[in-house]
Amino acid sequence: MEAQRCVQRKNNHDSRYTNPDIKTKLLIEEEASETFTRTVFFEIQKEIMASMLTCYSIKVEEYDEINKFSIKDTDKDVKHFDDFELLALVYALN
Repeated sequence: MEAQRCVQRKNNHDSRYTNPDIKTKLLIEEEASETFTRTVFFEIQKEIMASMLTCYSIKVEEYDEINKFSIKDTDKDVKHFDDFELLALVYALN
């Protein structure tokens, strides 16, 4: 029982006071490491790494201050084969 408590305390300490290794230079991975618990982050990190090999941008369209990214997923195991779109606000830094 005491061994379980020790492991739990170590896991809590690691989650609160250390950061997991970041494998890419993507901002989304860094933000996920700061937002989610270790367990959830590692699942997200797996998805990010997998998507780097199978997803690519088809086109980018800009409307006023919004960018529309069309993304293609080439993963053969994906249940849906449609393209998907991502909208992002464009911030002007002066």
